[in-house]
Amino acid sequence: MEKVEVRQQFLFENRSVTLSLLEDSVLLVAYKNRASNEEYGLNLTKQLELVKKHKVAKAVFDLRKMGVLSAENQQYTSQVFMPQITQAGLKHSALVVPQDIFGEASAKNVTNKVKNEVVFSVHYFSDLAQGVAWLKSF
Repeated sequence: MEKVEVRQQFLFENRSVTLSLLEDSVLLVAYKNRASNEEYGLNLTKQLELVKKHKVAKAVFDLRKMGVLSAENQQYTSQVFMPQITQAGLKHSALVVPQDIFGEASAKNVTNKVKNEVVFSVHYFSDLAQGVAWLKSF
C-alpha cells in the first residue's frame, strides 16, 4: 500500500496534548500524557477556540495515551464541552481509543452519554490512519 503524505499544521502544544490541522480541514487532537484537571479544561477550551477559528467540521481525537478520565472530567466533557463544540460546528469525529479496557470504557462513556443530545457522528478506531481516512469520506 502506498503511503499518503498528509499536510499537518501545528496549532497548540503543552505537556499533555498536541492540536494540529490536517489538510487545513481536520482538527487532530493527540493526547501525549494524562492531563491534570486544570490542564484538561485548558485543552478543551483550546479545541473549542480552534474549531471556531478554523471553521472545523471534522476532528480526530487520538486518545490512546490520555489515560482514564476522572468522573468529573467525563461529566464536564459530556454535559458542557460536547454541546459547545457541536454548536461551534463540529459534525464528524473519529475517536482513536486506548487499547486498555479502562481507557476505552472512559472514552466511550463520554460519547454514549450525549449521543442523543448532540448532532454529530462519532466512530471508534484503534488506528489513527483509519480514523483520518473515515473522516475524508465526508
